[in-house]
Amino acid sequence: MKHNKLFLAVILVVSIIAIIYSFDEQSLDEPLKDTNSTDGVTEANIESSGVQDPDKYAPETGLLTGESSDLKTEQFNTERSLINQELDKLGLCPEAIDCPKKEPDDPRGASIELGQQIANLLNDYLALLNKHQVFDDDSRNLTLKYLVHPDGHVQEQAINLLSAHPVDNESGMVLINALKDGYDAPVMRQAMHELQRYQGLNAEIDALFQSGMLTGSFYVAREIAKNILPFLNADNIEGYRQLLTSLPPRSKRARYLKANIKEFDLRNTQGS
Repeated sequence: MKHNKLFLAVILVVSIIAIIYSFDEQSLDEPLKDTNSTDGVTEANIESSGVQDPDKYAPETGLLTGESSDLKTEQFNTERSLINQELDKLGLCPEAIDCPKKEPDDPRGASIELGQQIANLLNDYLALLNKHQVFDDDSRNLTLKYLVHPDGHVQEQAINLLSAHPVDNESGMVLINALKDGYDAPVMRQAMHELQRYQGLNAEIDALFQSGMLTGSFYVAREIAKNILPFLNADNIEGYRQLLTSLPPRSKRARYLKANIKEFDLRNTQGS
C-alpha cells in the first residue's frame, strides 16, 4: 500500500515538471517585446495605426508619396505656362492666324468672341491658383494686366482674380483707374464689392464714385448710387449730401443716392 502511494507521488511530481518545462519552451519561441521602445516601427504597425509611410506608392500620382509635393509644383508650373501661352496668342489678335474672324453681318462678333476666350482662360487660371493655393507676383501682375482690358467680360474675370489675392493699395489703384472711364454697369457693380476691401483708399474711392455719379455714363452712375451705402461713413457723408444737390432731382441716380443717405442717417440715429 505504501509503495502504491509513493509511486503516485512520483508520477505527480514528474507531470508538474513536464508542464513547467513546456511553458518555458513556448516563451522562448516568442520574440521579446520592449514596451518602452519607440524604435523599430514595423509595416504592420504603420498599416494598423493609419500613419502614412513616406516610401509607400501613391496610386493616384503613380509616384512615391514623398515625391508628391514636387510633382504638384511641376504640374502647376506646366499648367500655368500653357494658360499663359494661350493668353499670349490671343494678345496678338486680330493679326494672328487663329483669331476670331469678323463676319460681314456681325462686325463686333469677333471682338466679343475674343473677349470671351480670354475670360475663359482667366477663369481657368483662377481655378488653377485656387487648386494649388498659389498667389504670387506672377499671378498678381497678370491680374493687373487684364483689369485694364477694354472688354467687360475680361475685366469681370480679372476682378475675380484680384479678389483672390491679398489686399494691396497698388492693385486697388489700378482697379480705380480702370473704372474712371468705364461704361459697363456690371463691371462697376462687381468692382464695388471688391473695393470694400481697400480701407486705405477711401478718399480715392469717394472721388471715383462722386465723379461717376456726376459725369459718368447713365447706367454706371445709377449703379454707383444704388450700391453706395456700404461706403458711406461719418467722414464722407457731407460730401455725398453736397453731391445730391448737384444731381437732377428726379433722376434715378439722385433718388437712389437720397434713399441711401436716408438709410445711413436712420442707422446712425438708431445706433446712438
